[in-house]
Amino acid sequence: MRKFGFVLDFQIPYIQPIPSSGTIHVIPVSLGLSDAITIVSTPPVAYEITKTGFYIADKADTIFKRGFVKINTDEFSVVQIDADGAALKTSNLTENKVQQVAKYFEDKSKLLVNSKINLTNIQSKSQILIEGLPVSPAFSTDKIEFIPPPEDEGLPSIRTAGIAITKNGMAEHIFSRIISSVNLQTNLLSAAPLNSEFKIRIPANILYSNDLVQGYRMDIAYENDPDKWYSLHQR
Repeated sequence: MRKFGFVLDFQIPYIQPIPSSGTIHVIPVSLGLSDAITIVSTPPVAYEITKTGFYIADKADTIFKRGFVKINTDEFSVVQIDADGAALKTSNLTENKVQQVAKYFEDKSKLLVNSKINLTNIQSKSQILIEGLPVSPAFSTDKIEFIPPPEDEGLPSIRTAGIAITKNGMAEHIFSRIISSVNLQTNLLSAAPLNSEFKIRIPANILYSNDLVQGYRMDIAYENDPDKWYSLHQR
């Protein structure tokens, strides 16, 4: 993303008067953009400076803590099954079973006319009509009772995928993130006041770590050397 210019790195000299916490944002000057409809927005970002480094500040109810994800909370669970695969197989089984039940009642309705067959005033089986449909001479009323219903089946087998860490309430979590992203775009662009001096928009809303984190990187350490970490995503 840096090679395409989507990510720009800035180095800010650290001096003692900088408070240990607050907000920071970059105000570009003399951009000289040729497109008049281009919108530049620089939202303030909450930060925290500790002895170990500079961090984007975290909200009180977030799962982040100074660049890490707090997985040792009730927000996460450890499972040993392929939860996504089990859900997909269960969904497919349910859809197939619904189609089988619908087909069963559709076939049965063709054989039944108000739960009985009117055999009055007929000369031969070839003249029997069931729901207005002619029946072949080989038709037997005994077949009505032997329409096999769909067989009972157990739930699909669950396979293991090793050890996995899952986010509890993921559907609600994703939904809330989508809503917050839509609101964030509005606050960054149309709702942000325009600074007449620099011709940029400076939103009033402060961004925190949960607004900026776009993904996770998994690192592991062995019990016999807990201070040496290995990335599972490094290439």
